[in-house]
Amino acid sequence: MRKRLRKKLRLQEFIQLAFLAKAQVNPGLPEMAREALLDRFILEAIEGNNLSCGGGCGPSEWDLVVCANGRRSASEEDRQRVRTWLKGQADLSSVFIGPLADAWHGDEEAFEEPHGNHAA
Repeated sequence: MRKRLRKKLRLQEFIQLAFLAKAQVNPGLPEMAREALLDRFILEAIEGNNLSCGGGCGPSEWDLVVCANGRRSASEEDRQRVRTWLKGQADLSSVFIGPLADAWHGDEEAFEEPHGNHAA
């Protein structure tokens, strides 16, 4: 396969890695405080590290896939920064950070938390 096509399809040397980030929101946290916490997470842990995320952030659980902006891959340093931020929040618990996995062609199971595992 030609280099140009590998780049377009994000294969081999052009692979883009991402990771799963999950956390439980402490029960009883008021809606305004939940929204402020999510806003801070996006501003400080995601945008502040040139990352993007997508997924769901409900009233009791966050379940996100985190990737780097542009064509670069998320790194171990990115995983560590997001983990440190999440674990540093008193209103979040059961933080789980998944391994780096191919964001475009990876196994969907790489973006699922193993059952009963909340350690990262």
